Amino acid sequence: MRGQHADKIWMAGGAAVAALLTLLTWLLLVGPQNDATRTTRTAATDNLDKAAAQQATLKRLEQDSVNLPSYQAELADILRAVPESDQFPDLLRALREAATDNKVEVSSLSVAGAARIEGTTPVIFDMPLSMSVTGDSDNVQRFLNDLQQHRDRAVLIDSVGVSAQAGSIEGDVTASLALHVFVSGAAPVAASDGATAVS
Repeated sequence: MRGQHADKIWMAGGAAVAALLTLLTWLLLVGPQNDATRTTRTAATDNLDKAAAQQATLKRLEQDSVNLPSYQAELADILRAVPESDQFPDLLRALREAATDNKVEVSSLSVAGAARIEGTTPVIFDMPLSMSVTGDSDNVQRFLNDLQQHRDRAVLIDSVGVSAQAGSIEGDVTASLALHVFVSGAAPVAASDGATAVS
C-alpha cells in the first residue's frame, strides 16, 4: 500500500514536471516563435500593400507618359499665350487692336507694378492693368468676349464696371476694366517703377 502511495506521488510529480516542462517550452520556445511569425507576417503584408501601391503608381505614370506629347503641346500653347517681358509693348498694342476690331475706343490704359507668380517655371509675372473703353454696349460685350476667348494672349478680366455715357443718344457705355496680363522672363520695364499711364 505504501508502494502504491509512492507510485501515485511519483506519477503526480511526473505529471507536474511534464506540465511544467510543457509550460516552459511554450514560454521559452513556442511563444516567442509565434510572436516572430506574427511580426514577419505583418511585415510581409505591409510590404505587399506597399508593392501594390507602387505598382498602381507606376501604372498611372506609364499611362501619363503615353499622353506626354499632348501635355507638352498643351503647355507650349499656354506658354505662347504668355509673352516674354520684352514683348509687353506688343501686348498693349494687341489690346488696342482688339478695341479697334470691336469698334470701341480706349479712353485710358494704365499699368501697375509686376508681381511674380511663385512656383512657376519659367518665371511668370502678373501685370495688373486698368482700362476704360467706350462704345456701343453690344460692341463692348464683343470686345470683352474677344479678350477672353479669341486673342492669343493670356488676359484675365478681374472686374468690369459699366456706366452709361453721359450725353450719348446712341446708347454708348463706358466699361472700366481691371485686367491681369501675364508675361514671362524678367519683370517688364514698363511696370518696374509703379503705375504707368499709357495713352
